[in-house]
Amino acid sequence: MPAQITYQLLFDLKLWHEYWLIDNVVSDSSPAYYRLSDFLEIVPTDRCRQILKKYRWIFKNTQMGASIHCPVDRRVDPAPTYVRVEERIQLDFILKVKDPYFSNYSNLPAALESGHFMYFDNRSGATAGANNDILFLSRPLASYDQGADYSVGDLVRHNGLAYEVIDIPIQNEPGSNGQSEWAKSADSQYVSSGDFLLFPGLNLEYSDQKGLITPGTQGTFEIRNIYGEISPLGFKAIPVEPPLNPIPFEKFSHPASTTTVFTHNMPLINIPDGYYELVADSWEGQAFFRLDTRAYPGMIGLISILHIPEGDAASSMIEDGFKILDENSVPNRRRFNIHFKSRMTRWKYFKTGSGPPKLVHTETRPRSFLRVSDPLEITIDGNQKAVPNPTVRSLDIEDQGNGKKRYYSKIYI
Repeated sequence: MPAQITYQLLFDLKLWHEYWLIDNVVSDSSPAYYRLSDFLEIVPTDRCRQILKKYRWIFKNTQMGASIHCPVDRRVDPAPTYVRVEERIQLDFILKVKDPYFSNYSNLPAALESGHFMYFDNRSGATAGANNDILFLSRPLASYDQGADYSVGDLVRHNGLAYEVIDIPIQNEPGSNGQSEWAKSADSQYVSSGDFLLFPGLNLEYSDQKGLITPGTQGTFEIRNIYGEISPLGFKAIPVEPPLNPIPFEKFSHPASTTTVFTHNMPLINIPDGYYELVADSWEGQAFFRLDTRAYPGMIGLISILHIPEGDAASSMIEDGFKILDENSVPNRRRFNIHFKSRMTRWKYFKTGSGPPKLVHTETRPRSFLRVSDPLEITIDGNQKAVPNPTVRSLDIEDQGNGKKRYYSKIYI
Protein backbone atom coordinates (compact mmCIF):
# COMPACT_ATOMS: atom_id res chain seq x y z
CA MET A 1 0.00 0.00 0.00
CA PRO A 2 1.46 3.43 -0.91
CA ALA A 3 2.92 5.54 1.87
CA GLN A 4 0.18 8.14 1.42
CA ILE A 5 -2.44 5.53 2.35
CA THR A 6 -3.18 5.14 6.06
CA TYR A 7 -6.00 3.67 8.10
CA GLN A 8 -8.46 5.74 10.14
CA LEU A 9 -11.71 5.20 11.98
CA LEU A 10 -14.84 4.89 9.84
CA PHE A 11 -17.30 4.36 12.70
CA ASP A 12 -17.52 3.05 16.25
CA LEU A 13 -20.15 0.84 17.86
CA LYS A 14 -20.41 1.36 21.62
CA LEU A 15 -22.78 -0.77 23.67
CA TRP A 16 -23.61 0.31 27.22
CA HIS A 17 -25.43 -1.59 29.94
CA GLU A 18 -26.65 -0.02 33.17
CA TYR A 19 -26.14 -3.27 35.10
CA TRP A 20 -22.39 -3.25 34.44
CA LEU A 21 -21.85 0.51 34.77
CA ILE A 22 -21.00 2.37 37.97
CA ASP A 23 -21.92 5.71 36.39
CA ASN A 24 -24.83 5.15 33.99
CA VAL A 25 -23.83 7.88 31.53
CA VAL A 26 -23.23 7.51 27.79
CA SER A 27 -20.15 9.57 26.92
CA ASP A 28 -17.07 9.73 24.70
CA SER A 29 -14.97 7.97 27.34
CA SER A 30 -14.73 4.24 27.97
CA PRO A 31 -14.76 3.12 31.64
CA ALA A 32 -11.63 1.09 32.33
CA TYR A 33 -13.54 -1.57 34.27
CA TYR A 34 -16.15 -2.17 31.55
CA ARG A 35 -15.84 -5.03 29.05
CA LEU A 36 -18.62 -5.80 26.57
CA SER A 37 -17.07 -9.23 26.09
CA ASP A 38 -18.22 -10.13 29.62
CA PHE A 39 -21.78 -10.48 28.36
CA LEU A 40 -22.13 -9.78 24.60
CA GLU A 41 -20.19 -10.24 21.38
CA ILE A 42 -20.40 -8.50 17.99
CA VAL A 43 -19.70 -10.65 14.91
CA PRO A 44 -19.88 -9.60 11.21
CA THR A 45 -22.18 -11.68 9.01
CA ASP A 46 -20.66 -13.62 6.12
CA ARG A 47 -21.92 -11.05 3.60
CA CYS A 48 -20.52 -8.23 5.74
CA ARG A 49 -17.08 -9.87 5.71
CA GLN A 50 -17.17 -9.95 1.92
CA ILE A 51 -17.90 -6.21 1.76
CA LEU A 52 -15.15 -5.43 4.26
CA LYS A 53 -12.70 -7.44 2.18
CA LYS A 54 -13.74 -5.69 -1.04
CA TYR A 55 -13.01 -2.23 0.39
CA ARG A 56 -10.05 -3.32 2.56
CA TRP A 57 -11.89 -2.24 5.69
CA ILE A 58 -10.91 -3.75 9.03
CA PHE A 59 -13.30 -4.93 11.73
CA LYS A 60 -12.08 -4.85 15.34
CA ASN A 61 -13.77 -5.92 18.54
CA THR A 62 -13.17 -3.25 21.19
CA GLN A 63 -13.62 -2.81 24.92
CA MET A 64 -17.03 -1.17 24.37
CA GLY A 65 -18.17 -2.94 21.21
CA ALA A 66 -16.57 -2.83 17.77
CA SER A 67 -15.06 -0.46 15.23
CA ILE A 68 -14.47 -0.33 11.48
CA HIS A 69 -11.30 1.23 10.12
CA CYS A 70 -10.74 2.06 6.46
CA PRO A 71 -7.74 3.05 4.32
CA VAL A 72 -7.79 6.71 3.27
CA ASP A 73 -5.84 8.64 0.66
CA ARG A 74 -3.74 11.28 2.46
CA ARG A 75 -2.85 12.95 -0.85
CA VAL A 76 -6.28 14.56 -0.72
CA ASP A 77 -7.55 16.84 2.06
CA PRO A 78 -9.90 15.89 3.58
CA ALA A 79 -8.81 12.31 2.96
CA PRO A 80 -11.39 10.07 1.20
CA THR A 81 -11.49 6.30 1.38
CA TYR A 82 -8.76 4.65 -0.69
CA VAL A 83 -11.44 2.84 -2.69
CA ARG A 84 -14.25 5.30 -3.38
CA VAL A 85 -17.64 4.01 -2.27
CA GLU A 86 -20.12 4.71 -5.04
CA GLU A 87 -22.70 2.02 -4.29
CA ARG A 88 -25.17 1.15 -1.59
CA ILE A 89 -23.61 -0.76 1.28
CA GLN A 90 -25.23 -2.65 4.12
CA LEU A 91 -22.95 -3.88 6.90
CA ASP A 92 -24.68 -6.37 9.20
CA PHE A 93 -23.31 -7.44 12.58
CA ILE A 94 -24.70 -10.24 14.73
CA LEU A 95 -25.19 -9.51 18.42
CA LYS A 96 -24.52 -12.72 20.36
CA VAL A 97 -25.21 -13.28 24.04
CA LYS A 98 -22.46 -14.72 26.26
CA ASP A 99 -24.09 -14.29 29.67
CA PRO A 100 -26.99 -16.74 30.19
CA TYR A 101 -28.61 -14.30 32.63
CA PHE A 102 -28.53 -11.31 30.28
CA SER A 103 -32.30 -11.28 29.76
CA ASN A 104 -32.92 -11.49 33.52
CA TYR A 105 -31.07 -8.26 34.37
CA SER A 106 -31.97 -6.35 31.18
CA ASN A 107 -35.16 -4.32 30.74
CA LEU A 108 -36.35 -6.42 27.81
CA PRO A 109 -39.51 -8.47 27.30
CA ALA A 110 -39.21 -11.57 29.47
CA ALA A 111 -40.91 -13.69 26.80
CA LEU A 112 -40.77 -12.83 23.11
CA GLU A 113 -42.76 -14.19 20.22
CA SER A 114 -40.87 -16.90 18.37
CA GLY A 115 -38.46 -15.60 15.75
CA HIS A 116 -38.13 -12.06 17.13
CA PHE A 117 -34.73 -10.49 17.77
CA MET A 118 -33.41 -7.01 18.49
CA TYR A 119 -32.73 -4.90 15.41
CA PHE A 120 -30.75 -1.64 15.26
CA ASP A 121 -29.69 0.54 12.32
CA ASN A 122 -28.51 4.05 11.46
CA ARG A 123 -31.88 5.12 10.07
CA SER A 124 -33.06 5.60 13.65
CA GLY A 125 -32.36 9.31 14.03
CA ALA A 126 -32.40 8.83 17.82
CA THR A 127 -30.29 11.34 19.77
CA ALA A 128 -29.79 12.56 23.32
CA GLY A 129 -27.58 15.03 25.16
CA ALA A 130 -27.74 18.79 25.57
CA ASN A 131 -26.87 19.31 21.90
CA ASN A 132 -28.53 16.13 20.59
CA ASP A 133 -25.07 14.99 19.56
CA ILE A 134 -25.14 11.51 21.14
CA LEU A 135 -26.26 9.10 18.43
CA PHE A 136 -28.22 5.91 19.09
CA LEU A 137 -29.07 3.02 16.79
CA SER A 138 -32.18 2.05 18.75
CA ARG A 139 -35.57 3.51 17.83
CA PRO A 140 -36.37 6.81 19.57
CA LEU A 141 -38.33 6.27 22.76
CA ALA A 142 -41.94 7.35 22.43
CA SER A 143 -43.01 10.52 24.20
CA TYR A 144 -45.37 10.18 27.15
CA ASP A 145 -48.96 9.77 25.99
CA GLN A 146 -51.67 10.38 28.58
CA GLY A 147 -54.04 8.00 26.80
CA ALA A 148 -51.61 5.13 26.23
CA ASP A 149 -52.06 1.69 27.80
CA TYR A 150 -48.74 1.18 29.58
CA SER A 151 -47.26 -1.93 31.17
CA VAL A 152 -44.65 -2.26 33.90
CA GLY A 153 -41.20 -1.83 32.35
CA ASP A 154 -42.32 0.41 29.46
CA LEU A 155 -40.02 3.35 28.71
CA VAL A 156 -40.93 6.86 27.56
CA ARG A 157 -39.20 10.21 27.16
CA HIS A 158 -40.61 13.30 28.83
CA ASN A 159 -39.03 16.74 29.22
CA GLY A 160 -35.63 15.51 28.02
CA LEU A 161 -35.37 12.45 30.29
CA ALA A 162 -36.23 8.76 30.11
CA TYR A 163 -38.82 7.33 32.52
CA GLU A 164 -39.80 3.75 33.27
CA VAL A 165 -43.25 2.54 34.30
CA ILE A 166 -42.92 0.83 37.71
CA ASP A 167 -46.58 0.50 38.65
CA ILE A 168 -50.00 0.62 37.02
CA PRO A 169 -52.50 2.12 36.48
CA ILE A 170 -50.88 5.40 35.47
CA GLN A 171 -52.48 8.39 37.18
CA ASN A 172 -49.75 11.02 36.85
CA GLU A 173 -47.46 12.18 34.09
CA PRO A 174 -43.72 11.54 34.51
CA GLY A 175 -42.07 14.05 36.82
CA SER A 176 -45.28 15.01 38.61
CA ASN A 177 -45.89 14.72 42.34
CA GLY A 178 -45.94 11.28 43.87
CA GLN A 179 -44.02 9.36 41.26
CA SER A 180 -45.46 6.07 42.45
CA GLU A 181 -45.83 4.96 38.83
CA TRP A 182 -42.59 6.26 37.34
CA ALA A 183 -38.84 5.90 37.86
CA LYS A 184 -36.72 8.70 36.43
CA SER A 185 -33.62 7.71 34.49
CA ALA A 186 -30.91 9.32 32.37
CA ASP A 187 -31.08 11.53 29.29
CA SER A 188 -30.70 8.57 26.95
CA GLN A 189 -32.39 6.49 24.27
CA TYR A 190 -32.62 3.07 25.85
CA VAL A 191 -33.30 -0.18 24.05
CA SER A 192 -37.03 -0.91 24.33
CA SER A 193 -39.70 -3.31 23.10
CA GLY A 194 -39.87 -1.21 19.91
CA ASP A 195 -36.44 -2.52 18.90
CA PHE A 196 -37.60 -6.08 18.22
CA LEU A 197 -38.22 -7.36 14.72
CA LEU A 198 -39.38 -10.61 13.13
CA PHE A 199 -36.59 -12.78 11.66
CA PRO A 200 -38.56 -15.51 9.83
CA GLY A 201 -35.59 -17.34 8.33
CA LEU A 202 -36.16 -18.70 4.83
CA ASN A 203 -39.95 -18.88 5.01
CA LEU A 204 -42.40 -16.16 5.99
CA GLU A 205 -45.80 -17.12 7.37
CA TYR A 206 -48.28 -14.28 7.29
CA SER A 207 -50.96 -14.62 9.97
CA ASP A 208 -53.89 -12.24 9.64
CA GLN A 209 -54.42 -11.82 13.38
CA LYS A 210 -55.96 -8.36 12.95
CA GLY A 211 -58.36 -9.37 10.19
CA LEU A 212 -56.91 -6.96 7.64
CA ILE A 213 -57.77 -9.16 4.64
CA THR A 214 -61.46 -9.53 3.81
CA PRO A 215 -62.74 -13.15 3.76
CA GLY A 216 -63.66 -14.40 0.30
CA THR A 217 -61.19 -12.12 -1.49
CA GLN A 218 -58.16 -12.83 -3.65
CA GLY A 219 -55.12 -10.65 -4.04
CA THR A 220 -51.37 -10.42 -4.05
CA PHE A 221 -48.55 -9.96 -1.59
CA GLU A 222 -45.31 -8.21 -2.45
CA ILE A 223 -42.29 -7.19 -0.45
CA ARG A 224 -40.28 -3.99 -0.54
CA ASN A 225 -36.66 -3.84 0.49
CA ILE A 226 -35.20 -1.29 2.87
CA TYR A 227 -34.96 1.21 -0.01
CA GLY A 228 -38.68 0.90 -0.84
CA GLU A 229 -38.10 -1.15 -3.99
CA ILE A 230 -40.18 -4.21 -4.89
CA SER A 231 -38.23 -7.47 -4.55
CA PRO A 232 -38.98 -10.90 -6.05
CA LEU A 233 -41.10 -13.02 -3.72
CA GLY A 234 -41.69 -16.75 -3.72
CA PHE A 235 -42.10 -18.85 -6.85
CA LYS A 236 -45.51 -17.65 -8.07
CA ALA A 237 -44.70 -14.56 -10.10
CA ILE A 238 -47.50 -13.21 -12.29
CA PRO A 239 -46.60 -13.88 -15.96
CA VAL A 240 -46.45 -11.03 -18.47
CA GLU A 241 -45.67 -10.83 -22.18
CA PRO A 242 -41.97 -10.75 -23.16
CA PRO A 243 -39.69 -8.85 -23.07
CA LEU A 244 -41.04 -7.79 -19.68
CA ASN A 245 -39.93 -9.73 -16.62
CA PRO A 246 -42.48 -11.55 -14.43
CA ILE A 247 -43.97 -9.30 -11.76
CA PRO A 248 -42.62 -10.51 -8.39
CA PHE A 249 -45.95 -10.92 -6.60
CA GLU A 250 -47.32 -13.76 -4.48
CA LYS A 251 -51.00 -14.62 -4.99
CA PHE A 252 -53.28 -15.38 -2.06
CA SER A 253 -56.88 -16.51 -1.69
CA HIS A 254 -58.81 -15.95 1.54
CA PRO A 255 -61.60 -18.50 2.15
CA ALA A 256 -65.11 -17.06 2.06
CA SER A 257 -65.78 -18.17 5.61
CA THR A 258 -63.48 -19.61 8.19
CA THR A 259 -63.35 -20.18 11.91
CA THR A 260 -59.56 -19.96 11.97
CA VAL A 261 -57.12 -17.12 11.37
CA PHE A 262 -56.11 -16.82 7.70
CA THR A 263 -52.46 -17.72 7.12
CA HIS A 264 -50.27 -17.78 4.03
CA ASN A 265 -46.73 -19.16 3.65
CA MET A 266 -44.18 -17.50 1.38
CA PRO A 267 -40.67 -18.82 0.64
CA LEU A 268 -37.89 -16.23 0.89
CA ILE A 269 -35.28 -18.23 -1.01
CA ASN A 270 -34.97 -15.77 -3.90
CA ILE A 271 -34.16 -12.61 -1.95
CA PRO A 272 -30.89 -11.51 -0.30
CA ASP A 273 -30.51 -10.98 3.42
CA GLY A 274 -31.92 -7.70 4.62
CA TYR A 275 -34.81 -5.64 5.95
CA TYR A 276 -38.18 -5.87 4.14
CA GLU A 277 -41.81 -4.89 4.49
CA LEU A 278 -44.64 -7.17 3.44
CA VAL A 279 -47.36 -5.38 1.47
CA ALA A 280 -50.83 -6.63 0.48
CA ASP A 281 -53.54 -5.08 -1.68
CA SER A 282 -55.22 -3.13 1.12
CA TRP A 283 -52.51 -2.54 3.71
CA GLU A 284 -48.77 -2.41 4.21
CA GLY A 285 -46.13 -2.32 6.86
CA GLN A 286 -45.34 -5.75 8.34
CA ALA A 287 -41.56 -5.49 8.69
CA PHE A 288 -39.14 -8.41 8.89
CA PHE A 289 -35.46 -9.24 8.35
CA ARG A 290 -34.55 -12.10 6.05
CA LEU A 291 -31.62 -14.02 7.59
CA ASP A 292 -30.95 -17.67 8.25
CA THR A 293 -30.46 -17.26 12.00
CA ARG A 294 -29.53 -20.94 12.35
CA ALA A 295 -26.07 -19.99 11.08
CA TYR A 296 -25.52 -17.76 14.13
CA PRO A 297 -26.14 -19.67 17.37
CA GLY A 298 -26.51 -17.42 20.40
CA MET A 299 -27.87 -14.55 18.31
CA ILE A 300 -30.11 -12.09 20.18
CA GLY A 301 -29.96 -9.17 17.74
CA LEU A 302 -28.54 -7.58 14.62
CA ILE A 303 -26.90 -4.21 13.95
CA SER A 304 -27.15 -2.85 10.40
CA ILE A 305 -25.09 0.12 9.19
CA LEU A 306 -26.15 1.50 5.82
CA HIS A 307 -24.39 3.74 3.33
CA ILE A 308 -26.37 5.30 0.48
CA PRO A 309 -24.42 7.54 -1.94
CA GLU A 310 -25.48 11.16 -2.34
CA GLY A 311 -27.71 11.54 -5.39
CA ASP A 312 -29.34 8.16 -4.77
CA ALA A 313 -33.11 8.56 -4.48
CA ALA A 314 -33.00 6.73 -1.13
CA SER A 315 -30.16 8.80 0.42
CA SER A 316 -32.57 10.93 2.47
CA MET A 317 -33.63 7.92 4.55
CA ILE A 318 -30.44 8.40 6.60
CA GLU A 319 -30.09 11.68 8.46
CA ASP A 320 -26.84 13.57 7.82
CA GLY A 321 -25.63 13.04 11.38
CA PHE A 322 -25.91 9.26 10.96
CA LYS A 323 -24.11 8.93 7.60
CA ILE A 324 -20.76 7.15 7.73
CA LEU A 325 -19.33 8.84 4.59
CA ASP A 326 -19.87 12.29 3.11
CA GLU A 327 -20.58 13.04 -0.56
CA ASN A 328 -16.83 12.77 -1.35
CA SER A 329 -16.40 9.39 0.37
CA VAL A 330 -14.66 11.04 3.35
CA PRO A 331 -15.23 9.10 6.62
CA ASN A 332 -17.44 10.93 9.12
CA ARG A 333 -16.01 8.90 12.02
CA ARG A 334 -19.39 8.42 13.68
CA ARG A 335 -19.84 6.96 17.15
CA PHE A 336 -23.05 4.95 17.36
CA ASN A 337 -24.43 3.93 20.76
CA ILE A 338 -26.78 1.25 22.05
CA HIS A 339 -27.84 1.62 25.69
CA PHE A 340 -29.43 -1.22 27.67
CA LYS A 341 -31.35 -0.44 30.83
CA SER A 342 -31.31 -2.74 33.85
CA ARG A 343 -34.48 -4.54 34.78
CA MET A 344 -36.25 -3.22 37.87
CA THR A 345 -37.78 -5.73 40.28
CA ARG A 346 -39.54 -5.62 43.63
CA TRP A 347 -37.28 -7.20 46.24
CA LYS A 348 -38.80 -9.68 48.68
CA TYR A 349 -36.79 -10.91 51.68
CA PHE A 350 -37.55 -14.25 53.30
CA LYS A 351 -36.18 -15.41 56.64
CA THR A 352 -35.17 -19.05 56.67
CA GLY A 353 -35.10 -21.36 59.66
CA SER A 354 -36.57 -24.60 60.88
CA GLY A 355 -39.90 -24.03 59.19
CA PRO A 356 -40.85 -22.75 55.73
CA PRO A 357 -39.32 -19.41 54.63
CA LYS A 358 -41.15 -16.41 56.11
CA LEU A 359 -41.63 -13.16 54.19
CA VAL A 360 -40.20 -10.40 56.40
CA HIS A 361 -39.78 -7.45 54.02
CA THR A 362 -40.92 -6.24 50.60
CA GLU A 363 -39.47 -3.10 49.05
CA THR A 364 -42.26 -0.65 48.24
CA ARG A 365 -40.56 0.53 45.04
CA PRO A 366 -38.78 -1.62 42.47
CA ARG A 367 -34.99 -1.45 42.38
CA SER A 368 -32.62 -1.93 39.46
CA PHE A 369 -30.32 -4.90 39.11
CA LEU A 370 -26.78 -3.49 39.46
CA ARG A 371 -23.56 -5.49 39.51
CA VAL A 372 -22.02 -3.11 42.04
CA SER A 373 -24.27 -1.43 44.64
CA ASP A 374 -24.45 -0.81 48.37
CA PRO A 375 -26.25 -3.42 50.50
CA LEU A 376 -29.77 -2.66 51.63
CA GLU A 377 -30.62 -2.20 55.31
CA ILE A 378 -34.01 -3.46 56.52
CA THR A 379 -35.70 -4.00 59.87
CA ILE A 380 -36.06 -7.63 60.96
CA ASP A 381 -37.55 -8.45 64.37
CA GLY A 382 -37.05 -4.85 65.42
CA ASN A 383 -33.37 -4.74 64.45
CA GLN A 384 -31.65 -3.00 61.54
CA LYS A 385 -29.74 -5.45 59.40
CA ALA A 386 -27.69 -5.16 56.21
CA VAL A 387 -28.98 -7.71 53.73
CA PRO A 388 -27.62 -8.90 50.37
CA ASN A 389 -28.91 -7.69 47.04
CA PRO A 390 -30.72 -10.23 44.85
CA THR A 391 -28.97 -12.48 42.38
CA VAL A 392 -29.69 -12.19 38.66
CA ARG A 393 -29.88 -15.97 38.39
CA SER A 394 -33.59 -16.00 39.14
CA LEU A 395 -36.53 -13.83 38.17
CA ASP A 396 -40.11 -14.25 39.36
CA ILE A 397 -42.86 -12.99 37.07
CA GLU A 398 -46.38 -12.27 38.25
CA ASP A 399 -49.07 -12.17 35.59
CA GLN A 400 -51.49 -9.33 36.31
CA GLY A 401 -53.83 -10.14 33.42
CA ASN A 402 -54.26 -8.54 30.00
CA GLY A 403 -50.66 -9.41 29.18
CA LYS A 404 -49.29 -7.18 31.96
CA LYS A 405 -46.57 -8.50 34.24
CA ARG A 406 -44.77 -7.51 37.44
CA TYR A 407 -41.23 -8.67 38.24
CA TYR A 408 -39.95 -9.82 41.63
CA SER A 409 -36.64 -10.92 43.13
CA LYS A 410 -36.64 -13.27 46.14
CA ILE A 411 -33.78 -13.14 48.63
CA TYR A 412 -33.42 -15.71 51.40
CA ILE A 413 -31.60 -14.67 54.58
